[in-house]
Amino acid sequence: MEAESKNDADQMLVELQYKSKTPIDINRLIDVRVETPIAGISTRKRNDISYVWVGKEYTRNGWLEQEEYDKINNLNKK
Repeated sequence: MEAESKNDADQMLVELQYKSKTPIDINRLIDVRVETPIAGISTRKRNDISYVWVGKEYTRNGWLEQEEYDKINNLNKK
């Protein structure tokens, strides 16, 4: 699960419990982390597509496809 804040993540967990009709014991969570992505450095892969973090001022969710990012970077270097 990915959220913009711990509060958002907690709310998503509550919604998951409601929709799945399965109680989730928060104390049983194995890994909880808060990460701050770094523009041009942080990457992730979703559905076999690589993304790079560019920030929310450039895209709706802050992520841009790696291929598009590389094209823009190559144009800026010329």
